[in-house]
Amino acid sequence: MCGYIGNVIDSPLTRALMHIIGMDGLVPNLRNNHGTGPASSIDILLDDQGPQVRQAIWWLLLEQQDGQFRPSRYTSFNTRSDKLDEKRSAGYKAYRTSRCVVPASYFIEGTGPKGRRVYHRIEPTEQSFALGGLSPNMDS
Repeated sequence: MCGYIGNVIDSPLTRALMHIIGMDGLVPNLRNNHGTGPASSIDILLDDQGPQVRQAIWWLLLEQQDGQFRPSRYTSFNTRSDKLDEKRSAGYKAYRTSRCVVPASYFIEGTGPKGRRVYHRIEPTEQSFALGGLSPNMDS
């Protein structure tokens, strides 16, 4: 799965998507992000107690250090859907308690072996899309 995304909020397609999902009033709260990779700050959409935008770290397993959450040493910016029903998987609890939406304009996918990897920017031309995400519950 992708390891690099862009969520360009000033895109008319992204604005249309926000309108379709009923969160167009949140557009001014989103940052224009022209590309970011794992462990970076992204904006996510939540509907816990009403629609809201939250800044998050693109990483599922976080550790608290010096009063801040930081990515764990285990790679966890993606999880496999077939693992979500395994109690020991990283996404098991988050899948049941804290899902989110990540608006996106494009993602970059790499193919081929390391050292000769070729990267492809995948960007829809006539529609927008969003990624389903898992947001770790920071209160527990």
